[in-house]
Amino acid sequence: YFLSYEITEAHTLNVAGSFGAITQSGERRHRALGVDLRVGDYRFDNTHPLRGGLPGRAFMGFGEGMAEIPVDDDPDAIRAAVWYATDRKYK
Repeated sequence: YFLSYEITEAHTLNVAGSFGAITQSGERRHRALGVDLRVGDYRFDNTHPLRGGLPGRAFMGFGEGMAEIPVDDDPDAIRAAVWYATDRKYK
């Protein structure tokens, strides 16, 4: 009776240095997909937001139940990843 998606995209740059010289550098881009799927009847739904000001999944990056999806903007690849994540959540 309910289906929602949340996509979080992050672009991370890391630089480390020692004595004025760069010793390491790196770049990473990733997307995470969260699927909230509920079946049955809304009258039996007891889900609610967490209390206490805990950060959301977007703040934490990949949270429990999050799936990685392609970072390129290929509609077919994204569609396949979303379908697979939805199917796994349903089953």
